[in-house]
Parts: sequence; C-alpha cells; structure tokens
Amino acid sequence: MSTSLYQKIIRDGSPLVIVKDSSQQTARPVLDQMVDTALQRKIRVIYVSYETLQQDAPKNVDNFLYASSWDGFMPLRQIAEKIEEFCHKDAQHLVVIDCINHLLNTSVSSFSVFFGTVLSFGNISILTTFHTDVQLESYPSHLANCETFLGFTATTIMTLKSEEHARVEHEARMRSVPSPLEMDVILKNGQIQPYSGIHVNVQNTTPANVLDELSVPFNLSLSDKQRNDRETVFLPHYAQVATADDNAVPVLQANGGAIIYQADEADDFDEEEDADEDLLL
Repeated sequence: MSTSLYQKIIRDGSPLVIVKDSSQQTARPVLDQMVDTALQRKIRVIYVSYETLQQDAPKNVDNFLYASSWDGFMPLRQIAEKIEEFCHKDAQHLVVIDCINHLLNTSVSSFSVFFGTVLSFGNISILTTFHTDVQLESYPSHLANCETFLGFTATTIMTLKSEEHARVEHEARMRSVPSPLEMDVILKNGQIQPYSGIHVNVQNTTPANVLDELSVPFNLSLSDKQRNDRETVFLPHYAQVATADDNAVPVLQANGGAIIYQADEADDFDEEEDADEDLLL
C-alpha cells in the first residue's frame, strides 16, 4: 500500500511534498523509498543536506549538496543557484531537502520565495521533511502555527506516527474509558427521554425544591394526577404509530396525521359560542 502511494506521488509530480516526523518515528525510510522510486522511473534526484552525511544519504543520487557546514548555513539564494546548475533541460527532477526547520526558522518569506524560485526552473518536485517536535525559536509569533502554514503551502502532506506508540495509546484509552451505552426512550406523549450508560459523578448544584421556595401567590407544581394525565396526552404525529385501544379513537379513523382530540369534563367547550366574540372590543 505504501509503495503504491509513493509511486502515485512521484508519477503525478506533486510540487511540494512535506513529510512530518518526530523523534518517535523518523522520516528517513520514507525519503529513501521515494528516492528509490524516483530513480526507477529515471528521474534525476538532487539531495540537499542540512543534517545528513553524504555516506548516509540514499545511494545513486545524481547530485548531493551540503547546505550546512562548520561556518554556518548556505544562503538560500546560493542553494537555488546550485540546484539550477544541476538541472537538465527536458528532464524531470526530484529535489530532496532532508529538513526544512532551519528554513522556517530563518524567514517565512524567504521560505516561500525559495520554493517558488526552485519550482520555476522546470519540471521539478520538492520532497522535504519537517520535524514536528523541534521548536522554532525564531519563528514569528504573530503568524499562524507553523504546521498550519505548511498545510496551506504544501500540495501533499504525510504525517508519520509510531505504530508501537499508537498501539499503546489505543490500549490505554480502551482501559480508561468504559464502553458507552446510549438509549432513547419515546414516551406515550411523544417526548424523547435520553439515557446514557456512562454515569459521571457531578454534584448537582441546583436544589430540587426550587419551585417550593419561590415567593409566589400561586402553585407552580403539578399533582400526581396532573402528571399522569400529561403522560397520556397523544400528540398528532404519534397517532401514526400508536396502537388503538378500547378507550381511544382507532388509528384507522385518524386520517393519517389528523389531530386526535376528545373533550373531557374539565374543558369549557360550547359549540354555539362564537370564538371571535372575545376579540371584539
């Protein structure tokens, strides 16, 4: 699967491929595999090194360039000129930069100009590595996060994670978090009563007898009979799924979603009364 992914990236010629690694999982095997894939497709490989010795670099690369030395780092303009000298006309090139942390730490604007200049030389793809656990001390604080910036700049991003570390994290998470159990109970009045099997010990800060403590001249609570009557109220949409009994209107006579209502003794209903009389002034 990974080999097919590498071949697709090299074949499509993605302009800027960034591989994110960390101290738990290095990107070195990925770079070596993609360089081998490029060489098999007769693509010229230019290797720019900030932290890799030439004897440790992938074999059979066409050109190798040290971008760092005891005297410091090579200027980006000089690196771009060297890459232009290595490029051949009518040939596809893969420029490998083993680490771009120094480029981002120097200047973000220079980073963008450098990659734009290199890509303008011709049929070139850039493959580089970004160390996520290395702090950039000189990165401007007023700009977006470095990884966010790379997300809008790169055309392909691969994030590497240690398989062993991911397995340990998964096992620890499965041991600490119980399996969730959720259920929705639909009452007779159509209300949905959610239920969760995960109990969280949270102290209830709201007193239960708030209504009893209110200084009002009337009663806001419901009696047991009123609560029972409220649970037996049928909503219009519930008539479509309810089962008819002896004391209720049959479902077949409800005309689908028609409103089911039966007046009882507590209702003040008069058929001869004009409902608009209350609106007259």
